[in-house]
Amino acid sequence: MSGRAFIYTRPERNKKGELVDDNDQQAARCQDYARENGYRVTKVLQEAEHGPEDERTELKQLRSAIWRRQLDVLIAPKPETLYQDTNRLVRLARELSMVDARLEFVDIDINDYAFDEEA
Repeated sequence: MSGRAFIYTRPERNKKGELVDDNDQQAARCQDYARENGYRVTKVLQEAEHGPEDERTELKQLRSAIWRRQLDVLIAPKPETLYQDTNRLVRLARELSMVDARLEFVDIDINDYAFDEEA
């Protein structure tokens, strides 16, 4: 695989508000993943803090870049880095698919998630 990659990170805090995974740690893991998979990182977007979606400037920049077809793959540590709301995450994945781009996670294997086939 090859292609232009964007990396998206934002600080992760535990329930006590303590920082457990900062942008630099996340970006380093994502950079390693990109290198291992032959991606060329063209942009690293790092939110300053963990805030609501409508206040995240880097997320807004990412969504604009998707529609301008500036990336082939979006790399993030895990789904929650992008959105807590599954519906919003699915919508983002669909938008990426519409422009022939994809979403990949570094800290989880999406294939390990069990889906209820009866639902």
